[in-house]
Amino acid sequence: MPHLRCWFLFLLLLAGCSSPRPDLARLYAKQENPAQAPVILIHGILGSRLSDIATGREVWPGSTWRLLTHDYRDLTLGIDAATLEPEPGPLQVAGITDRAAGRDFYGKILQVLSGAGRYVRGTPGQAAPSGRKQYYVFTYDWRQDNVVTARALDALLSVDEDSF
Repeated sequence: MPHLRCWFLFLLLLAGCSSPRPDLARLYAKQENPAQAPVILIHGILGSRLSDIATGREVWPGSTWRLLTHDYRDLTLGIDAATLEPEPGPLQVAGITDRAAGRDFYGKILQVLSGAGRYVRGTPGQAAPSGRKQYYVFTYDWRQDNVVTARALDALLSVDEDSF
């Protein structure tokens, strides 16, 4: 009988941990305003995919096996001794890391924006379709100095300043 009480307690705790999902479509419908400034999704550290410039092969994040066993020396950037700036390397940003090792990172956010939020993905310098709200995905090389990233974000905002 004590085992039955433990299972009952476990199920009771499990039920208390589940919460209802919000009705995002209804929530966004209340915020309907086509003149609203666009949303800019800015990923965190390690949040952009990196690929080899020459081959196009994805280097980061790569396979789950690589994530678990690699030493990542190929991701490092050299520093120019004269300028103290990172030297260009053989890798380039290839998009946002929406999935890695079977985990969703930014894919669900993008689905909510385009689905329930009814946003369309914007292209810098191009107007949004009539009556539609836009979102942008700002990808950057997370290995770079934050000043470099801030300049790139400023450039995005400057190109599309009429939308903000």
